[in-house]
Amino acid sequence: MGQQRWSFTPKFKQEAVDLCRRSGKSECQVARELGIPQPTFNRWMRKVAGAPLGSNIFLATEELKVLRREVEQLRMERDILKKAVGIDTASIDYGQPTKFETHVALLSQNVPVFENLGDLRDLPDQGFDVIALPMKIAGGTGGPLRVIAVLPPSQ
Repeated sequence: MGQQRWSFTPKFKQEAVDLCRRSGKSECQVARELGIPQPTFNRWMRKVAGAPLGSNIFLATEELKVLRREVEQLRMERDILKKAVGIDTASIDYGQPTKFETHVALLSQNVPVFENLGDLRDLPDQGFDVIALPMKIAGGTGGPLRVIAVLPPSQ
């Protein structure tokens, strides 16, 4: 009988390599625990030598093109959100939150949150400036805010 041919997905390869690099176990030990032939696992490890932990080096060229486009889109969205987030409801968190996860996520990145804004339907999707005038409250973590939208002159 011929030898068994092993086939592993790129995701499995990456997770196996990451496990070895994070766990402090030897390549031999990880390969044995995962049931991977030792020479195969050694080849995977050589491929990522010098690459940062978590780097995915098993991607096909087409996958890289798709991921680069997605990353660019996410960066653009992130950069928009870095400026400020405004909403016309009482809270940016849904329902009656106890953990305020959206607040924490945005404020931990220094993204101001403007809540209870007036009717936003009259504003364009983009192309206007915002002036936010907070009222100083000693020892406060939030407070009333006067928000003004400045539209560009009509052309």
